[in-house]
Amino acid sequence: MRMHLPSGVFYQTYKQDQALWPTTFVKLRMWGLLVFLFVIFPQIASPYWLSLANLIGYTILSAMGVQLLIGYTGQVTLGHAAFIAAGAYTCAVLVLQYHIPYPLAFLAAMIVAGLWSMLFGLPSARVKGFYLIMTTMAAQFITVDFIITQYVSRIGERGHSFSLPPGTLSIGPWVIQSDRDIYYLMIILVTLSVLAMTNLARTRIGRAWMAIRDHDIAAEALGINIVAYKLLAFFMAGVFGGMAGAFWIASLFAVSPEHFTWSWSLWLVGVILIGGLGSN
Repeated sequence: MRMHLPSGVFYQTYKQDQALWPTTFVKLRMWGLLVFLFVIFPQIASPYWLSLANLIGYTILSAMGVQLLIGYTGQVTLGHAAFIAAGAYTCAVLVLQYHIPYPLAFLAAMIVAGLWSMLFGLPSARVKGFYLIMTTMAAQFITVDFIITQYVSRIGERGHSFSLPPGTLSIGPWVIQSDRDIYYLMIILVTLSVLAMTNLARTRIGRAWMAIRDHDIAAEALGINIVAYKLLAFFMAGVFGGMAGAFWIASLFAVSPEHFTWSWSLWLVGVILIGGLGSN
């Protein structure tokens, strides 16, 4: 008598197939991870491990926009550090020069970085491949080496960098001044960003991006406005970059153009290539 036993997990509904945590084991594993990251780790970790975790979180936030452009939309970028720098300096200028509360400056940094990224994404409507690489590289040198170094860094006669002593940034009564404070901010931002990216990829917009990535001519034939969706992808990538920059200034005693070099842009491309294109 031959017996047939089920192998693997079988989904009977579309809702089950699209669930972020499809099985009980995955749910328990993810809740355990969240409890460890939010409750256990910040209590047992030394300052060294907290600072290392903050650096990892900054890398994750920085790589989000690169993943969206290259992994989801198929648009090459080699200048993403420019948009991270735009977010960092926008937030720093608003907080130090105009005394804007950190949360509002944070949101403004995301919007400014998104718009700046979309500006350099305009050539994607006409060019691709090597020529788009040149455009994104130009964003890096125009933004960091020219505009920020020669003009923005000199706002308020501060010279080359913006000093950010501990206690400068706060969210309501919560003053961000220690590695543990920065860690809590980082883990909240990373969690929200991963959830946002995951759900965005599952929407109509995300499906349109992946259609453009797989075959832009076929996507256009199906009625997808590839120019609009490419510009939206650059805008959202800039928003994630601005978030990373606005967060990272909390870890820096001084914001300087040396923190946003072209090598960091290359490093982020390497991160998503190793981690997997189009994966979360």
